[in-house]
Amino acid sequence: MRESLAPGGRIVFAALIEGTLAELAECYRAAAGRSMPALALWSAARCQRALEGAGFAFERFECETLRIGYADAWDVMRSIKRIGATLGGRGPTPALSPRQIEALAMEYTNRFRAAEGGVSASYRVAFGAAFPRA
Repeated sequence: MRESLAPGGRIVFAALIEGTLAELAECYRAAAGRSMPALALWSAARCQRALEGAGFAFERFECETLRIGYADAWDVMRSIKRIGATLGGRGPTPALSPRQIEALAMEYTNRFRAAEGGVSASYRVAFGAAFPRA
């Protein structure tokens, strides 16, 4: 990555990190009776270590939780599917039954209804700007 930068160049990034879609994980547990397989997301500390290990120094690094509104729980799940997000985890995870998916959607709507209508989902985002160390 360092080789791709112009002299004096910097990288600026935003990356989803652990804690993203915590609401979905809670409702999955309630509907399925087991923990949701994790999204394959890094912790903020791992993001920092990876860039530092690649020879970068941070000008700025911060994390924020962004809340995005959706029409309903089904819209949240469609949005996740559209971007190609996949669940990690070890070994095969049994799929949810149609009844469990319906229960998950109902639980989500009941617990995370937004005051202005619809539901919200939270995304943990790491924002950073870094430059190559000399």
